[in-house]
Amino acid sequence: MNQSFFFVHLLEHSRAGMDQQELQHMISRQLAEIISQADRILGGENDDESISSFATFSEELKKFLAEHSKN
Repeated sequence: MNQSFFFVHLLEHSRAGMDQQELQHMISRQLAEIISQADRILGGENDDESISSFATFSEELKKFLAEHSKN
């Protein structure tokens, strides 16, 4: 799933009343993806595009989690 598409999709559903279990599942999938991206970068796939994509995705994910956490 395209990273930007994911955040648009997640925001739309969270505003529309996505149930907590589905929201947690989607967040878990994205955490797994960001870990996978980090592993690829650390494994040598560290071109500018990969690093930029990882940085953008991680910032968007952090913002989303901060806005939607129930601390």
